[in-house]
Amino acid sequence: MRNITSVTRILHIFILTFLIHFSLFAQVGIGTTTPTAQLTVMQDAIFNESGGNHDFRVESDGNINMFNIDAQHDVFGFNALPNSVSFLTAPGTPFYVSQIYDPVEIGNDGTTGYQIGIGYYIASDPLVLPESDFYGYNGVYDFVNQNAWFEVNSYDFYNISNRATKRNIYSINDNIDIENYVMNDIDNIKPSFYKYNTDLDQNISGKENKYRPQMRLGVITDEAPDYITDATNSKVSLYGVATMSLVGVKHNRAKIKYIEAQLESQKISDFGSVNLKGNEFEVLFDTNFSSNLNGNAVVTVTSNNPEINVSISRKTSKGFVIVTSEQVTNLSVDWIAMGKSITPSNNSINSSEYIIDSNLRSQLEIPESEKQRIINFQKNNMPTRSLSNSRN
Repeated sequence: MRNITSVTRILHIFILTFLIHFSLFAQVGIGTTTPTAQLTVMQDAIFNESGGNHDFRVESDGNINMFNIDAQHDVFGFNALPNSVSFLTAPGTPFYVSQIYDPVEIGNDGTTGYQIGIGYYIASDPLVLPESDFYGYNGVYDFVNQNAWFEVNSYDFYNISNRATKRNIYSINDNIDIENYVMNDIDNIKPSFYKYNTDLDQNISGKENKYRPQMRLGVITDEAPDYITDATNSKVSLYGVATMSLVGVKHNRAKIKYIEAQLESQKISDFGSVNLKGNEFEVLFDTNFSSNLNGNAVVTVTSNNPEINVSISRKTSKGFVIVTSEQVTNLSVDWIAMGKSITPSNNSINSSEYIIDSNLRSQLEIPESEKQRIINFQKNNMPTRSLSNSRN
């Protein structure tokens, strides 16, 4: 009996050893008879179907929380335990958020460098950025794709504007023809109050964010010049509108300074006193007065002897000649001269024709055929889940 028991034990040990050895190299298939890994699943799989508090975790060789599903809080985490309370939590109602502790790049770009990066930092500030410079959209809106953000909030927006990134630079206020061209466009723009078709006049439950009782203020693209709109003429550049306003401010500032100078120098005067001997005496104006005098001045003279008549026999832009009714030896005469100054030339902004470099003008006014070509391109380029066309 004892020998049988010993044999049985040896047999059990042999079978157990065989099974352990076999399990180390065996491949198990669920839904397949040809597994390619130690566990191959070719059917639907449900974890924690009963809805209990049973977490699911995938480990790497250096991180026990490479992927973690927290059943209690209904969140997941990559490279982290998803157990921190969100900063958006309302008082008294905490909730948990899913977390990714490493930067991720999103988009099936075929490893060509056109993805969007999320989770990078500049110092302590998080970033959302394109993988390549000068590529990517934040929302899309044209005649076909209407997926624009409803609202964007920021403390500030900066346009890339350093000189090294730009070409074909034309200084507007340094060129009177270009300045007049832009001023004429400013005259033609009609700033308007308006509402978007999606703005709600009534506060509707569930759509409170779209309720807007006040009007908006802005520019309509079909009344704006091409150089401040996008290629499809459906959007306006805020940077372009602001710079266009600056052109107008600088132009008006120059005009105001000119008008102020005109008002200050429109009426000019000179005066003095002379002692006459004989019956004729020439008086010369101050050179500052005579050089700015437009025509002849109006001169008034008075003497200290009412018995003697004093008058002016001749006037020029340089001075005048006083004559008396009789010979005098020491007659004191006061005089004052008033006149209008010479008016500087003024450049008119009312002309509709300008002498502008043809290459520049061709980039300010886009032909309708070229606009239509761009619009057709946009219509045929819907947002996609992966990169489907060449970089452009």
